[in-house]
Amino acid sequence: MVQCGERGSNTRPSDLQSDALPTELSRCRGQGNCVCVGDHHHHHHHHHPDGKGGTSISFKDQFTFEERCAESQEMMAKYPDRLPVVVEKYLKTDLPDMEKKKFLVPRDMSVGQFIHVLSGRLHLAPGKALFVFVENTLPQTSSLMQFVYESYKEEDGFVYMCYSSEKTFGCDL
Repeated sequence: MVQCGERGSNTRPSDLQSDALPTELSRCRGQGNCVCVGDHHHHHHHHHPDGKGGTSISFKDQFTFEERCAESQEMMAKYPDRLPVVVEKYLKTDLPDMEKKKFLVPRDMSVGQFIHVLSGRLHLAPGKALFVFVENTLPQTSSLMQFVYESYKEEDGFVYMCYSSEKTFGCDL
């Protein structure tokens, strides 16, 4: 077992600036992978990609209610300042698929900031519109994610959002 030459210590220099979070907090375990929004270090890019064939299967179809409950509780226990959000593509949109569906979003992030993060992850061309719906509603971009979570969270502890390139209502997820 090679230990990168640092035998006794688990602290890599890159972890010293990570807001004093222990390293294991930077990894989301559980089913699939999630993205910790607002992390300065992108620990998430070297995870195995979720099976590309399953991109059209919704999160709810992929996991049972019990699995989803357990996962949202585990995520919130590890990250009390973040909210578990599932983001899926609106079926009728021409936008690319999101590589990861689960996001841990800071409570004080605005919807507009979160949309900006999603645009970056989708590698959209500048000026390409991105609209995010919660329960067929377009939340105000100035709303905080904490407010959206409290208003729309489902019984499994997740908020479900879908994204589209148009302001069309109705997410047939």
